[in-house]
Amino acid sequence: NLRKSRSGKVVSLSHSVPFGDWFESVSCPHYFAELLIYVSMAITLGIHNVTWWCVVMYVLFNQALAAVLCHGFYQKNFSS
Repeated sequence: NLRKSRSGKVVSLSHSVPFGDWFESVSCPHYFAELLIYVSMAITLGIHNVTWWCVVMYVLFNQALAAVLCHGFYQKNFSS
């Protein structure tokens, strides 16, 4: 939707900085939301489920790396 006008017509083929909602507080809210989903599932399955917490740790490191790379892309390509 960052490339379309209100009528739905494509007005730009270039990348732009996302804004609104969680993007005002976190540069990669989609990665943050996925981590919250896994943590909430871990809590639901029980705090003592070690296997699931290992999955949560994997997702944490995986999404943190992806978020850092995405944030670096934003800083490199956009002045704002």
